[in-house]
Amino acid sequence: MIAAPILSLSGSGWLLPFHIGVVDALRARSLMPPRILGASGGALVAAGAVCGVESETLMEGVREAARWTQRHGAVGKCGAPTRGILDTTLPPDAHERAEGALEVAVTRA
Repeated sequence: MIAAPILSLSGSGWLLPFHIGVVDALRARSLMPPRILGASGGALVAAGAVCGVESETLMEGVREAARWTQRHGAVGKCGAPTRGILDTTLPPDAHERAEGALEVAVTRA
């Protein structure tokens, strides 16, 4: 039995535009796998992807976050603006769309 393909997006906010480009290229070729795994920044893109958020909308969220961090700094301060971007970008039924399609890596600190 061949396992269904899975896309795994690594952590690192610096890779957000790259991950969005990968998702965009896979979508354009109708090659998006049914499940996406993500860690940290990769989980943000994965969540948007499984919820059907357009790549340009995801990139606008990245640009908005970059503008925010230019004004306020990034270290230890990105939680609230990231939540705000997710709240305005993800659809209200994101939790239902993500069921069985999204897996997020979590480490207890």
